[in-house]
Amino acid sequence: MTSYLHTFPLIAPADEKGFIYRGFIEINQVEHYIELHLPRPHSNTSANIYGSHELRTIISPFQSIIQSRLDQCQDVGMFLSDLKDTLENISSPSVTHHTRVKPSWERYALIYAELNTIGYDKLDSMDDTMDEFIFKCKDLGGRLHTIKAYIPPQYPLQSPVIKAELPSEKHHIGYMDDSKRDITTSTITTTTSHSTTNHQSLSALLDRTLQALDNYQLFFSTMDQLDQQTRVIDPDHPSRADTWRRIALGNHCSLQITIQDPSQPTKYIPIVRFFGNEKKVLPFQQAWHQFINAQQWQPDISLVENLTRALPSVLRSKYTTSSDRIMDTATKEQDDDMACAICYAYKLVQSTGDDGSTDKKHQETPDTICTNQQCNRGFHPSCLFEWLRSNPTTTRSFNVLFGSCPYCNNKITIKAIL
Repeated sequence: MTSYLHTFPLIAPADEKGFIYRGFIEINQVEHYIELHLPRPHSNTSANIYGSHELRTIISPFQSIIQSRLDQCQDVGMFLSDLKDTLENISSPSVTHHTRVKPSWERYALIYAELNTIGYDKLDSMDDTMDEFIFKCKDLGGRLHTIKAYIPPQYPLQSPVIKAELPSEKHHIGYMDDSKRDITTSTITTTTSHSTTNHQSLSALLDRTLQALDNYQLFFSTMDQLDQQTRVIDPDHPSRADTWRRIALGNHCSLQITIQDPSQPTKYIPIVRFFGNEKKVLPFQQAWHQFINAQQWQPDISLVENLTRALPSVLRSKYTTSSDRIMDTATKEQDDDMACAICYAYKLVQSTGDDGSTDKKHQETPDTICTNQQCNRGFHPSCLFEWLRSNPTTTRSFNVLFGSCPYCNNKITIKAIL
């Protein structure tokens, strides 16, 4: 069979077996991000199509037809060619531009009615064209959540798009935003058998989102307890969608814990991975494995309680003053044993742009550890590189610097940072 994928040079396989394709498809001289997930043989998974918001808006009225064709797809190139022809026939640029520039007065009247139903106390902000809204809503536990809503120009003929931070992909109901795939929810496209003409109102979708958030109260409480009672070193500012934490144990040792089922955070033993010097981290690994092998995990108690039974050092050291104010001086001493011994910070953020902008991908942690067990200090690679480079006794061979630990003079090496 002749493949037509070569006619789409901006789309390529994203995995070795050719079940996932990513790239850009041109519709009426406008490029749209698209991602195809084909069904795997001998599995119950169905094919899925994801993409940019604009592409999902064009596809949504014909989602069932396109989904059926994708399920029966024998050649990705032929499917993309068919999809391109179909979408170009139904979405001319002039119509799209007209609907965006001159939305009907009925649309504005309906949006105002929706806002009255929702309540203006929940509305945080909106743009001038009434296309995007940000709501601040509390769940059953009193936690404040930011929920974003996009109203398409064809509303109410097309359903709004809702984005909220949810910890599980099972609430991923629609398009996949390429920057935050795991926290996007949408009802433009559903995985149920509902008709594509059964569009939902903004208030109904907001209620659905709040119900989904309410289903994760135990998960939110569990993660809040981790943040409050343990020394979380990563992520810096966790979102409600994050199901993992990296927790300091001391002596430049840490563990990363990942919740397997956010709907039942303590039912299953979490995935635990240890980091640090091999000899220093060994006692923690042995204690954890002994705890698990003895089947001491108890689903009916909190995650923090289970962790501290196996690893007491995960708890944050605090004391309370006479005014019941929590003080962190003991915690400050604990944090010092995780910080870089040169700059005294845990994370080092490197500038990646000419304007001094930064990127999370260019953050360093003190992962270079002195091998002297009596010292065991950690350093950022950049800090240690600059220290050794300024030391006249340091030698260099190719791209490796050979020098001495700034504290104990033990031999230490670091790759040159070019």
